[in-house]
Amino acid sequence: MTEVQKEKQVSQIDIDEELLKAAIIETKGRDYTDEEIEHLALGQPFDEFRTLQIEIQDELFQCGLGWDERSNWDVPHHPDDDEDTKATLRLKREVQLYAASCFVQYKRKYIDVETHVELSDLEIFRALSQKIAAKFQKWYESKKLTASMIDEISFAVVNGTTIDPRMSFALYSGKKYMLPGNPAKRLWRNGYCDLNIWVAPEYRNVDPEPRDPDQPLGSLQKLLDFAIKTPLERQILLDWLGWSLKYEYLKPKWAIFLFSETKGTGKSTLLELGQALFGAENTAAENGIEGLTQRFAADSLSKKFVKVEEVKLSSHSDAGNKMKDYITGDAALVDVKHMPKQNIPLKCAFMMTTNHKPTWLEGGERRYFIIDMDHDGHAYGNRKDDFDKITQAFRTDLNNPRMLHRWYLELTNRQYHPDFDPNILKPTKIGSPLMKELMGEAKVEVKEVLLDLLDVYNVNIIPSSDQQLIVNYLKLKGQQTLRNILRDLGWTPALHRIDGKQKRVWVRQGILIENGRVDAPHLSKDLDGAVELGFTWWSLTKEISLGWDSLCGEVLRPGRFVKKTTDKGKTTIHHELHTKPQEDYSRGPFPDSTSDVDYESYLFLKNRQDEEKDEIGEMDLEF
Repeated sequence: MTEVQKEKQVSQIDIDEELLKAAIIETKGRDYTDEEIEHLALGQPFDEFRTLQIEIQDELFQCGLGWDERSNWDVPHHPDDDEDTKATLRLKREVQLYAASCFVQYKRKYIDVETHVELSDLEIFRALSQKIAAKFQKWYESKKLTASMIDEISFAVVNGTTIDPRMSFALYSGKKYMLPGNPAKRLWRNGYCDLNIWVAPEYRNVDPEPRDPDQPLGSLQKLLDFAIKTPLERQILLDWLGWSLKYEYLKPKWAIFLFSETKGTGKSTLLELGQALFGAENTAAENGIEGLTQRFAADSLSKKFVKVEEVKLSSHSDAGNKMKDYITGDAALVDVKHMPKQNIPLKCAFMMTTNHKPTWLEGGERRYFIIDMDHDGHAYGNRKDDFDKITQAFRTDLNNPRMLHRWYLELTNRQYHPDFDPNILKPTKIGSPLMKELMGEAKVEVKEVLLDLLDVYNVNIIPSSDQQLIVNYLKLKGQQTLRNILRDLGWTPALHRIDGKQKRVWVRQGILIENGRVDAPHLSKDLDGAVELGFTWWSLTKEISLGWDSLCGEVLRPGRFVKKTTDKGKTTIHHELHTKPQEDYSRGPFPDSTSDVDYESYLFLKNRQDEEKDEIGEMDLEF
C-alpha cells in the first residue's frame, strides 16, 4: 500500500469516526462513556445499576438540565477511598439526581411531576423517601442504601445545598403544556422548569401486528373507502394523520373538518381513531368550539390532539377568528385559574365534525380541509348493515394495541401526496369537491351579511374614507375586495359636495342625488303628509348621519380613537364615544333638489294663506 493510499484510508477512518460520534450524540444527547463503549463492543448487557444510571442521565439531557454549564458530572471522592466507598458515593449521587427529578417547587408547595399532586413541607419528605426506596429497592433491601442516607439526600434535594441545578428541586414556572415526543416530565427553561404533560401512548411499547402487503391498513382502509367518496380526500386525511404522528413535536397549520348532513356516517369514529393514535392522555374532547374560545381554555389547548364535535362556525365571528389563530399560530396567550395569563406553545392537531354545511367558508380558505362523509351507510341508509359490519371490524382492531402500532408504523412511513403541505393548505390543487363548491358560495354569504347590515340601518351612502370599517368588520382581505362586493350589489362610486367639500362616496342603486341633496322618502315617513306632498329631498349630511353614522356608532365602530396634540407638542390618543346624530341639517325635507322651501316652511306658509283666506271671507260677509 502506498503512502497516499494509507493517508486516504486514515482520513476516511477519521471521517467515519466523526460521523459515528455525531450520530451517537444526536441520538443519545451525549457521548458514550468508555465503560459503555466497552460493554457495547463486547455485546454484554449493562448491569442493573448502569441501566438505571443511563435512564436517569437520559432524563436530565431530555429535560435540558444535563446541558447546564453548572452541571458537574464528576463523582467527588478522596484519592484514598476504597472501591466500596466510591460505589457508595456513586450510588448517593444517582439517588440524589433521581430524587431531584421527582418534584418541582412552587410557592412553598412541592408538585409531583408525574401526577401534579401538591404536597406541603411536612408531606414532601415522606413521599420522597417512598419514591427513592421504590426506585432503588434492590440497594435499599441490601442495606447499601440506608434510611439515614435517604434522609440526608432528601434534605439536600429539598433545601438546595449545591449550585448544581440537577441536585435539587427546580423552581416551577407555572407553565404546563405538551412537548410531544419528549418523555421528560420537566423542561428546563431559563432557570425554571415547565411541566411536560405529554405521555407516550402504551401501544407503541408492544410489538405490531405482522404487515399485510396487500392491505397494510386493513379494516381502517375499508372504513375510509366506504365512508369517504374520493381517493384524494382519503389520501389527504391519511397524509395529515401520518405527518402529525411522525412529527409530533410540530403542528399542522390547518385542520381536518368532517361533514355530513346525516348522522351515523363515521365522523365520530374517525375522531376515536385520532384519539387512539395520539393517546387518550394527549387528547382534548370538546363539544362545540365554545370551550376553546372562552376563558380558561389552557387545558384543551395544551393537548396534542383536539377533537371537536358539533361545530358551528361563522367566518365573521370572534370565536371563528380565534379558532383560526389557534390552528395557524405557534403560541397562545391563555387564562389560567388562580394564575396570571400565560403564553403557551401550541402543538395541537385539530379534527372537527359538523352536521351543518359550512357555508361560512371563505374563498381561498386555507385553515380547514373539509371532507364530505355523506353516504348510504348512515343511520337510516340503504347500506347501513354493510357499514355496521365494516365499523365493527374496525373497532375490534382499534382496541388492539398491536394493530394500533401497525397503523402507526404505516402512517408515519407513508409517501405523501405531491401537493400535501402541512403548513399551507392548497385548496385549488387538493381541495375536496365540497370545498370547491363552497368557495363559490362563500362570496354569497359575505354579500348577504353586508346587505343585511345596510338594509337594517337604511344606509344608502357610504363615505369612501370610512370603508375600511366594513373591511375590518367582515374580515375581508382588503378594500378592493369590498369594492368588488359593492359593485356586485349594484352600488356605484361617485363624487359629491358634502359640507362644502368634494367627497368620494358609494351610492346604493336607485338612489337619486342632485345638487347636494338625496331623494330619501324613508327619512320623511315620520312627517305627516310629507311623502304624499313630495317633500322627500334631504341634505346628504342628514342621510349620512342617520344611516351610515348610526351603523358605525352601533356596530362598526362604537367609538373612535382621536389624536390630540398638547401645548408642549406631545401627541396623545384618546377614545371618544360617538354622539347621537344632530337634528338640524340645514332644514329639510324639500320638494326637489333646488327649492329653498322645506316642509316646515311650507306648512307655515300654507297655514298663513289659510288664515288670510279666512280673514278675506269674513270681510266679504261684513261688506
